[in-house]
Parts: sequence; C-alpha cells; structure tokens
Amino acid sequence: MLKKRFLALICGVIFSFGFAPFDLWLISVLSVAVLVGLLNKSSNKEAFLLGYTFGFGMWLSGISWLYVSIHYHGNIGIIGSSLIILIFISILSLYSGFLFLLNNVLESLSPKKNNFSHSTNCMDSFGVPQILPLHRFSMVDFWHNVGRYLYRWLHTNYWCSR
Repeated sequence: MLKKRFLALICGVIFSFGFAPFDLWLISVLSVAVLVGLLNKSSNKEAFLLGYTFGFGMWLSGISWLYVSIHYHGNIGIIGSSLIILIFISILSLYSGFLFLLNNVLESLSPKKNNFSHSTNCMDSFGVPQILPLHRFSMVDFWHNVGRYLYRWLHTNYWCSR
C-alpha cells in the first residue's frame, strides 16, 4: 500500500509538468492513467489516501513558486514559509482526497453493466474533457466558482482548452 501511495505522489508531482513552462502534456496524461490504474479495486480509505497523496504531489510541484514569494517578499524564515506552504498544500490536498473517495463510493453504488474492471468503469465515467477525477463533479467543484482565477493553470479543463 505504501508503494501505491508513493507512486500516486510521484504521479502528482509529474502531473504539473504538462502545464507551462514545460508543456509536456503527454506526461500528465500518463500520470493520470497510472493513477486510475492504482484506483483499481481500492477501498474507500485507500481511494482517499491515493487522492490525497496525488493532490499533495500536484500542489507541491505546482505552487512551489509560492514558497519563494512568502520567503523572499514576505520576509519569513525558511522554516516558517515551509510550514505555511505545507499546511496550505495539506488543506488543498484534502479536496482531491475527498473527490477520489466520492468517486469510489459512487462507483461502488453504480450498477455494473459489464464485466470490465473498476478502472475501465472509472475511466468511462470521467468523460473526455474531464480527464482528471478532480474535475468529475463540477457541481461540487469549489475551484470552479471560487478559485477559478487563482490556480487555474493546474486545472485540466484549462489545460485542455489551450
């Protein structure tokens, strides 16, 4: 299980390389494919932890510039700014953890129409423009309403529309 979580963390870290300035979009697609494979036959607790570690890695690499802003422009020490960033990333990662949990719960409640694996059903339920499970539930996506312009470069919908 620890290996799956570490792989989810790595997938989250490399996910942000699909955005500017790197624009390695294929790596982002592959990291999501690996993540969906990790969700295969996982329990609710494991789905939450996989989503949380993926989100932690994604935010860790995606908003690393915020550390520089807090440390240099905010005149806060290394330990203080690192602690602020880790708390911030931990809170943001809860969101992706809960969405992976919600995905797993709804997947277990949905009637099975075929004999495909969980990951196939999971991929079919995301839809083409909404590649990442973080954006499966647009109605509860508070980023869509609140933070649309704050961190939109880490949104797959923003990435797909470019």
